[in-house]
Amino acid sequence: MKKHLIKIYNFVKYHLVKAEFFFDFENKHKIKEFKNRHLGEKCFIIGNGPSLKVEDLDKLQNQITFSCNMIYNTLSETKWRPYYYFVHDPKYVQEFSEDIQKVPCKNKFIGYYVDTKTQVKSKFKTKKNQLHYYIDKKTFSNKISKNFSKDVSKIVYSSGSVSYGMLQFAVYMGFSEIYLIGFDHTFSNQIKDGKLEKRDTKDHFSNYNVIPGNIVDVDLITQGFINANNFAKKNNIKIMNATRGGELEIFQRIDLNDVLK
Repeated sequence: MKKHLIKIYNFVKYHLVKAEFFFDFENKHKIKEFKNRHLGEKCFIIGNGPSLKVEDLDKLQNQITFSCNMIYNTLSETKWRPYYYFVHDPKYVQEFSEDIQKVPCKNKFIGYYVDTKTQVKSKFKTKKNQLHYYIDKKTFSNKISKNFSKDVSKIVYSSGSVSYGMLQFAVYMGFSEIYLIGFDHTFSNQIKDGKLEKRDTKDHFSNYNVIPGNIVDVDLITQGFINANNFAKKNNIKIMNATRGGELEIFQRIDLNDVLK
């Protein structure tokens, strides 16, 4: 009975937060301004895997890049600066809000869902270059979403990683070529094929400075990449993996240097 009531409570809370975002017309209008802003262009989505090197970032100085989380720890070592910056993980929103506020970028996108709305709205006010987006994360359901958003001003679907949100934004902005780098897709503590695995590997690039130990649901993240790949193929969008090594084989591989020729 108690579990049933909790589920109903979470269901109602989810829809109230979703409705609140729906009626935030000013913020939604600002996001709509990004629709097809980069029609037919190429971009690079930067993951924070251990294969990422500062020299990779140096090569991307003049490119349109999507980056996230603690990528700012590399900024003292490179002239590269984020173009679009994303964050929605509760840990970063809560513990590193001051650092995130200082990230130099063209535009900053702060995502929230039902359990993080209060934190995001109190720590990150909407500004000209800082916007909120709504993440469809249902705490009352165990189903893995196979949806990919066609309109990020209304909803961004969740799949265990901010990278899925960045992919949905990149498509919304009209990019026809999307290259991934730093997506190793393997973690020291991970759920893969429904089983907990412990691996002797680093989770992030050398300057990430986050205490290890988080359990990452690779199955959930994988489903997001499958969703993105399926959507891209149906809509004549190219998503390719320029990561050095790693275990992400959903997308066709390509060498970063070949892309930048």
